[in-house]
Amino acid sequence: MQLIRGINNLPAGIDGTVVTIGNFDGVHRGHRAIFEQVTAQASQRNLQSVVMSFQPLPHDFFQPGTVQRLSTLRDKVEAIGNCGINTLLFLRFNRELANLPAETFIHEYLIKRLRVRHLIVGDDFRFGHARKGDFAMLQRAGHEHGFSVSNTPTVTLTTGADTGRSVNSAATHEHGDKQRISSSAVRLALSDNNCELAARFLGHVYQITGSVVRGQQLGRTIGFPTANVCLKTMKPALRGVFAVTASLHGDPAAKPYHGVANLGQRPTVDGTRLLLEVNILDANPDLYGEKLCVHFHTHLRGEQKFNSLDELKQAISKDADNARAYFDLEPPN
Repeated sequence: MQLIRGINNLPAGIDGTVVTIGNFDGVHRGHRAIFEQVTAQASQRNLQSVVMSFQPLPHDFFQPGTVQRLSTLRDKVEAIGNCGINTLLFLRFNRELANLPAETFIHEYLIKRLRVRHLIVGDDFRFGHARKGDFAMLQRAGHEHGFSVSNTPTVTLTTGADTGRSVNSAATHEHGDKQRISSSAVRLALSDNNCELAARFLGHVYQITGSVVRGQQLGRTIGFPTANVCLKTMKPALRGVFAVTASLHGDPAAKPYHGVANLGQRPTVDGTRLLLEVNILDANPDLYGEKLCVHFHTHLRGEQKFNSLDELKQAISKDADNARAYFDLEPPN
């Protein structure tokens, strides 16, 4: 997949494209259904498939820090690349782009630069200054300039007792126990620490990838060394202690480690910064400087403030036992 930052960096001579536009945070099953439609249309028409997204996302530009991101930029690029897309185009979302009239966006970006032949967006898609552009405007432009426009497919998930816990009503689709798969629904599941439901929306276990950096080495002093995964500015929706697997990024042949992860601020030691700390079970690999992909399988407990490091040590030991039971691992010798 070709990664391009900025409309002016598009190569010259593009001979027609099939395009979809969106934030695509988390790259869930609904997004992949869209990408399948894009690649199928591109193959049928012998055109290039293009995903257009934004950096930063519009919400982050207008209201910084108000929406918890599901994925890092690296994870998003990798996930889209795995869907067979030819080109991922990032537009820098700034005041200039926010103020761009919808008609100008269509003519300058879609028609002139991308030479769009088929566009796939939701029928509630809005764009351009003051969000004046809509699906009907795109259809009219398509009739005039020779490109077609179609709706994105709606992908739903049947929910029920097998999800393991109640579903936040804000994520519930109007069709009874069916939910529309969306980034908001994934975010709500994670904020409820419902890793199992989030995995069903995503089509895979929720993951965070980051570089392992040196921390305060506190875990080593109580017998539970941890790999500290750098979150940078990411503020995930979930919090607490989890049974996880961790694998080296970019090495699919490597056997994943089983572990326990704490995602929080470490109140027992008066922590103030959000940290992701992973204790590898029954091993102590040297992971400093590596990129680690942490997969969140199930929530074990909420983050707690203990009265002493000894109480914390006992709790972590119990967490390790619970994680071993979850993964059906033999107890340590």
